[in-house]
Amino acid sequence: RYKELNSGHEDGDYWVPAEITTSIRPGWFYHKSEDHKVKTVQHLVDFFYDSVGKNGTGMLNFPIDTRGLIHENDSANIIEWKKAIEADLAENLLLDVKDIKASNIRGNSSLFGPDNVNDSNKETYWACDDSLTSGSLVFEFDEAITFNRFLVQEYIALGQRVKEFTVEIQTVDKKWKKIASETTIGYKRILRLPNLTTQKIRFTIHDAKACPTISNIELYNAPQLIPRPEIERDKNGIVTITSSNSDLDLYYTVDGSEPSPQSFKYENPFLLDRKATVRTFALDPESGRRSPIVQMDFEISRAKWRILNTNDKNRTNVLDGNPNTNWHQSNPKMPIDLVIDLGESLVIRGFRYLPDQGHSAKGTIFNYQFFTSMDGQKWTQYSSGEFSNINNSPVWQEKVFAPVTAGFIKFRALSNIADSNTVGYAEFELITE
Repeated sequence: RYKELNSGHEDGDYWVPAEITTSIRPGWFYHKSEDHKVKTVQHLVDFFYDSVGKNGTGMLNFPIDTRGLIHENDSANIIEWKKAIEADLAENLLLDVKDIKASNIRGNSSLFGPDNVNDSNKETYWACDDSLTSGSLVFEFDEAITFNRFLVQEYIALGQRVKEFTVEIQTVDKKWKKIASETTIGYKRILRLPNLTTQKIRFTIHDAKACPTISNIELYNAPQLIPRPEIERDKNGIVTITSSNSDLDLYYTVDGSEPSPQSFKYENPFLLDRKATVRTFALDPESGRRSPIVQMDFEISRAKWRILNTNDKNRTNVLDGNPNTNWHQSNPKMPIDLVIDLGESLVIRGFRYLPDQGHSAKGTIFNYQFFTSMDGQKWTQYSSGEFSNINNSPVWQEKVFAPVTAGFIKFRALSNIADSNTVGYAEFELITE
């Protein structure tokens, strides 16, 4: 019976709602080191539609911080999430529809007529005769409407019955076009769809365990979610700007100035192998709504860099520009070195280290030494110290010092926060003049 916790029991005696649980953070308990890993508004919106929108109960965990409070990063995203869902489901387009045709009405009684699906009364429902396990409703509008959300509910007091249904729209040439084909409905099902324009919609139940009972149907034209875009640059200096919403336009600058619709429009990845500040935002071309501006400061490209003291195939993860990849190096004992041939002489005035960003991160460096060389043979120690709060805040660690010219650098880990003989890197880069 254990597997029924995930799949349910189609022939069970009772309808029991599924519980879909997740945490707003990577884990169930609070860790200061995860303050920068709170789920984004986009992730939270997806969770809503994957739980509440799929006949379940969404349960979101809030780890309580050391003050006994929900952390401000968590609460800020939750407030934006609430606003996003409210905006999605703000105006039910079916409320004013008067022309609803049903393929069958139970006993031809108005008590079970199709008007019950948009009367805002959860105790009324449209039903077919007992002998039928299929049926359809057609909604006709006075003029064409645009929608992208379809919400449907069964009268759950009589059980979950529907096994298969489709949604269609009538095209301008009067033909029916299928836009969704799904299985169960249950208490509530919400379909996220592309923007669709039509004057007629047909909802068809193809199979059910008993005659269908549909208590509510709603239509919405949800606004575009305008998530913050993301900026990445790989080892070779190729910059990629992405958005989880592919319908948005992305504009950017590379000189640190504020971007606008008159700035560069992002079309494809581009080469940027010098120090630069990229700023970007996402714009919905239809509504004019835009995301906050996102900024990323880049150093020179690491295309010429070579890691010398290991042949491990994953060593290039240190330089790939992706904070979600990592590399671990283990020795019988500390210290452990990272030696890099820069491929040219650079004026260096510091470095930045990003530890392993995984949930079970390991090898986070605590004490370090930093060496420079012109030939890779004669080394000069130029900096040493510790990353004092890295255990609680494993974000980018930055150290600066007086400028020095070097063609090679050696970053030496003297200890890690777990007192083991492993070091972990997500990224490593230099700060140059």
